[in-house]
Order: sequence, then structure tokens, then C-alpha cells
Amino acid sequence: MIWKLDIQGIFSTKNAYETLRSKDDLAWWWKYIWRQAIHSKLGGFAWCLLNHLLPMDDAIMKRGISIVSVCHQCHNASETESHTLLQCPFAVSL
Repeated sequence: MIWKLDIQGIFSTKNAYETLRSKDDLAWWWKYIWRQAIHSKLGGFAWCLLNHLLPMDDAIMKRGISIVSVCHQCHNASETESHTLLQCPFAVSL
């Protein structure tokens, strides 16, 4: 984390505390997926997708669990976010 100097260019504990407590929006997309018009399950899926938290085989293997990875739609490639959502022939046809 980078501590910001105050208006006089001085670092202070008060300034560090205010930086830690600040509620700045880090992601621009959160206000679009948590709208009332969007179903909460769809918003939850979008949140997981944008934070790269979908339980795909590659993410499970990164956690140290050994599994055989195969796309459940085309059975030709390993299951990754990019393949499953963008490159799989099944996803492309949708």
C-alpha cells in the first residue's frame, strides 16, 4: 500500500488511518452487477467471473488438488475460464 502525504506534504499517522479507512471504489463494475434489476444469482456469477473465482479445473489445480481436467462440453481441451466461456465450440455457438 502506498501512503499518501497530506496537503502540506507531511506523512502522519492520522493520514495513514484515513487512507486505511477510505471507501474508494476499487472496481468500476460492482455498481452494474448489484442493481435491483439484475437477479442476485446472475450478479453473484458475474462477481465470481470478474474476480476470477469460478471453480474451474485450473483454479482447483492451483490449490494443489490433482484432477484430470477436461471440458465437459466439447471433451477436447482442459477446463479453463477462457476456454469454457470464449473458445469452446459450445460457447461460441451460443
